[in-house]
Amino acid sequence: MKFVDFVRIKAIAGDGGDGCVSFLREKFLPKGPPNGGNGGPGGNVVIRATRDETSLKHVGHVCKAKKGQNGAGGGRNGNVGDHLVLNVPIGTVVREIEVEEEPRKMITKEEIQAEKEARWVLYPRAEDIQVPEGKPNFFKQAQRMMDEEDRYYRWRQRTKKGEPIHIDLTEENQQVVLCRGGVGGHGNPYFLTSDNRSPKWATRGRAGEIREFELEVKTIADIGLVGLPNAGKSTLLGAISNAHPKQADYSFTTLHPYVGTVDYADQYQLTVADIPGLISGAHRNIGLGHSFLRHVERAKILVYVIDISRSSPIDDLKTLQYELNAYKSGLTDRQSLIVANKADKVGTAKNNLEQLQAHVKGSIPIVPVSARYEKNVLKLTSVLRKEVERIRAIEIEEARKLEEAKEDDELV
Repeated sequence: MKFVDFVRIKAIAGDGGDGCVSFLREKFLPKGPPNGGNGGPGGNVVIRATRDETSLKHVGHVCKAKKGQNGAGGGRNGNVGDHLVLNVPIGTVVREIEVEEEPRKMITKEEIQAEKEARWVLYPRAEDIQVPEGKPNFFKQAQRMMDEEDRYYRWRQRTKKGEPIHIDLTEENQQVVLCRGGVGGHGNPYFLTSDNRSPKWATRGRAGEIREFELEVKTIADIGLVGLPNAGKSTLLGAISNAHPKQADYSFTTLHPYVGTVDYADQYQLTVADIPGLISGAHRNIGLGHSFLRHVERAKILVYVIDISRSSPIDDLKTLQYELNAYKSGLTDRQSLIVANKADKVGTAKNNLEQLQAHVKGSIPIVPVSARYEKNVLKLTSVLRKEVERIRAIEIEEARKLEEAKEDDELV
């Protein structure tokens, strides 16, 4: 199945339902009062984070909610249109795209008149009713009232327009409304006055909001495995967690991130992400490029998986660190660990491991393992747990201090 972690969408909220023109008709009441219902509001476009999704493949480029139900006779208002809920993976970043407004063009009087007429729902043959000279034109009064409402509606849209949406969905069931549905139209009782006891018109619903967004998935995991193609990341993930990524002896066997869970005897858990292989020039989007790098940003610990059976593991480490820093400055400053994989290759592994240890000079811990034969894996999982526990404790303490600071501000 194709993995999609970036998509651009147009979100269209539902239009409001139309109001109804209706009158009460009973056996001994042939000309009863107006009883047309109002149209229902249009549906909203909502985005929600869930663990049930891992890709944006199912998200269409145009996402439209349902229109509100039209009003009906007997004072029955229309139902709200069905909301469109977009379920996306946890870790999705939602960014609104500012669309430049087209320059306003000259509108003719005929176009203005046609636009005004299009928003009205008229009773059959109501347009043929002639207003006697000297009598008030109730329909024109209703038009002026709606023109005033239109001006207020446009003013409210301008004044209530806040900052563009930019939100990070990092929690289960976290959701945000992208677009709100249009308001339903008025039924004919809305235009009832002491002079006009039989209004024969209603209004159509207003259009829903239309906005454009970029959705980008950034995998959330405690540990991110980074390495060159064929370094053994997928094999290592399978050895330490419950994940079973594809393993083969060719480059780019992993085409999208896999997240596995490491389970300990005391039911402690941590998550490990196998990120697609990195090559020189990835920060310029060469190879899998940004499809890989965007998933590194959230990892608490970066684990460099180095194949120490290769001729120059030091150069491999330098390549990885350079690409990470070129993509985002300071990315390599976070807590790191080197997994010297394929340590079972006794011919070259021992000398290369000593050279790698001399190069890092203790600045980054190194754990030699053989992922294929699951040698020294227990020590690796113990080291990973120790570091993750330490980082989680720091995050909890920082969150506590931030909450206390907010409470102090509220008291002030």
